[in-house]
Amino acid sequence: MLDVPLDYQNQTSDAPRAYIALMKYPATDPKDYKGMILLNPGGPGGSGVQFAATMGPIWSDATETIGPIGPNFDIIGFDPRGVGFSIPSANCTYSLDLPIGKRFDQPNGPILDMEGFARELPEIEKLLRSAKLCEKAIGGSDGAGQYMSTATVARDIVSITDAFAATSDGQKVKNPKLTNYLGISYGSFLGQTFASMFPERVGRFLLSGVVDPDDIVTGLPMRHLQSLDETFAGFFVYCSLAEDGRCDYARGDSPRDIFLRFENILARLDINKARANKWKNVTLIEEVLYTMKKTIFDAAYLPREMFPKVAEGLLSLEKAMNNRTPFEELEDYRNRLVAFKFPQEWYNGNMCSDQNGIMRNVTVQEIWPLVSTLQHQSYIGGDVYLANWFACLGWSIVPKEVYQGPFGGPTETPILFVGNSWDPVTPIYNALKGGNIFTQAGVLTVNEPGHSVWNPCATKKIRAYFKEGTMPGSDNFCIGTEPGQGVFNTTLKVRLEENEAWREIVQRLRELRLKSWKAHT
Repeated sequence: MLDVPLDYQNQTSDAPRAYIALMKYPATDPKDYKGMILLNPGGPGGSGVQFAATMGPIWSDATETIGPIGPNFDIIGFDPRGVGFSIPSANCTYSLDLPIGKRFDQPNGPILDMEGFARELPEIEKLLRSAKLCEKAIGGSDGAGQYMSTATVARDIVSITDAFAATSDGQKVKNPKLTNYLGISYGSFLGQTFASMFPERVGRFLLSGVVDPDDIVTGLPMRHLQSLDETFAGFFVYCSLAEDGRCDYARGDSPRDIFLRFENILARLDINKARANKWKNVTLIEEVLYTMKKTIFDAAYLPREMFPKVAEGLLSLEKAMNNRTPFEELEDYRNRLVAFKFPQEWYNGNMCSDQNGIMRNVTVQEIWPLVSTLQHQSYIGGDVYLANWFACLGWSIVPKEVYQGPFGGPTETPILFVGNSWDPVTPIYNALKGGNIFTQAGVLTVNEPGHSVWNPCATKKIRAYFKEGTMPGSDNFCIGTEPGQGVFNTTLKVRLEENEAWREIVQRLRELRLKSWKAHT
């Protein structure tokens, strides 16, 4: 634990203190010791302590295509304010029993139009009540709620770095006052905030799965899902190439054939038709469609690991439809995809603080354009992603400090941004923007689907950046055709974007998206 001021604006002797939980995976080759690298796994609300414990042994591997950090650094995970083991904890235990607190885990049905939106109003009312209760639980002057903004966490990073600089290990490093950092997803927003607030303290900064900071502080998801449908389109190409039964949904079919089967599932889950004909099972159809989309959305984060589960789920659903049996099987497969979950207030406390109350008093009429924007971005994720943006409705805890820009400018050390060509929630445009607004920053593109997914090519270049400070320069594109590195252990013969079937499927998903959007606006 690191003892820090609870409120950096009040550092009197009798002021309350906070304690930041830290976990170190030590350098395994201390002969060429290079200091420490701080990690943030994203969320917001992810535990850096758990992340370091899990990834430390892998990321410190001496093999340059396996370990992006290598054996010469201490890998340090920390739990941000209110999260995990840090004190005080943002723990509103009552809220975990509310349905709205489980939106990321359980299908509550899609919000496809104003009628569907109206059905969610009781859940929104519960969310508003839980926000008030949470204010009482953690919103006081000695609670976590007022001090969970990214600006406060950035100041904690300065404190962690200063504490390291004062140690014997810190004295071994040329400039221990510079922070080395690896941030993923929300961690990239934390990194950009830190670099904008403390540019003189930036060491080697690797930001992956890059978030647009302006989207965060304005509360408007202008581009979040732009690449999600393209990410999913890759499933059909990889599945068609899979050998030895690795893709359960394949039958020796072409990508187009597999997609036609998927479209047949969609045709039988036509909510508009079910409503028009007043089918008795319209609610079941809504829930099955939502569950299928949620399964695909979750899997798109880690296609190599999770697309095989999508194949299982689609096959199960197809069989259930053909046999006219219930659809419970799909729920079983969806549950396998649920990643580590953290309390909703860990997410809310940080995200809502950074928005600085933008969503606090928003009306239903004002929310609807946001719903429409997300639906227009993605057929798969437009409905699913809404839970993220409902989270801050009614959140009434006012943060002590918020940094809302400007973002960018010169830094002591150039930042390296990394993005996937097809990322379900942080499109490559965000990394390119980061490379443009920060002076001398570099951008590395990983030409594969997934959220902050690296291949051996990318891992090697990240390792060179951390070890020697070497930027990719013009060699900044990892092509994604390495043997056996594709989903289902496949090998692409041509780049995904050059695959004619992939382009056709992307276009078809766009048509589905437009059709759905027009039907519900």
